[in-house]
Amino acid sequence: RRADYGAFSSPELSAAAAFLRRGLPDAALPILRRARALAPEAPALALLEGWILLGRGDAEEAGQAFREARRLDPASAEAANGEGLAAWRSGAMERAKSLFLQAAGLAPNDPEPPNNLASVLLSEGNEKEALLWLERVLASHSRYVPAKINRGVALARLGRIEEAVLEYRQALALDPRRPEALTLLA
Repeated sequence: RRADYGAFSSPELSAAAAFLRRGLPDAALPILRRARALAPEAPALALLEGWILLGRGDAEEAGQAFREARRLDPASAEAANGEGLAAWRSGAMERAKSLFLQAAGLAPNDPEPPNNLASVLLSEGNEKEALLWLERVLASHSRYVPAKINRGVALARLGRIEEAVLEYRQALALDPRRPEALTLLA
C-alpha cells in the first residue's frame, strides 16, 4: 500500500524488526509505536503492532490496533482476521464471527478466516455449522492442518469417531509437530 512505503524505510521499523527477529517482541513494541507515530497512515505498522500485542496476550489493545489497520485499509482481510482473533480471545463471539466472515469475503482463497470462524462455532458447540465451513476450507485447501484438526474435533463431537481419527492421522502425517492432533488422537 502506498501509505506503507515511507514506513518500510524508517530506521524505527528496521530496529523493531531486528528485535522481532531475535524473539524480543516486548523490546520491539515501543520502537514500533514510534514508527507508527512517524507514519500514522501506514496500515502495515498497525497490523504488526496488533500481531505483537495478540502474541503477548493483550487482546484488547490488539483489537484496537487491528481496528486502526482496518480504518486505514478497509480491504485488509488480515486486519479483519486479526481483529476477529482479538474479539474471540476477549469473549466477543458474535463480533469475532462477523469479522471472520468479513475476512473470508475479502480473501476468499485464504483458509485461515473460515477456519477461525469454525473454531468459534466449535467453541459454542455448533459442530454441524462448523463442519460445513471446514468442508469448504478443505475442498480447496486439503492440506491445511488446522482445518483438519478442527474437522476431527467436530466429527468426534458428532460421534463420528472413525472419521475423526482419520482426520487427526492425516493432520499428523502432514505436520508431525502438531501436539494437539496427537493429544486428540489419543
